Amino acid sequence: VEAHAEGIVLEEFKRRRWKESELERRAKGDAEKLAVAMRLRKETAVTMKWIAARLRMGTPSHVNHLLYQKRKTKA
Repeated sequence: VEAHAEGIVLEEFKRRRWKESELERRAKGDAEKLAVAMRLRKETAVTMKWIAARLRMGTPSHVNHLLYQKRKTKA
């Protein structure tokens, strides 16, 4: 599961022309990070803890809140 998720992260990095250091430079709630997190939730079974740590987005509950707010505004 994590290997598949890591593949998605690397694919998104390539598509956005990001390097690993870009994660530290961007804010925890950055819209593009959030888009990657949404894709990970949709296509994999990795935990919020994994997503938060991998994308440098703070705590799992913070990521969960951001995803909830994004879904809520779409509806």
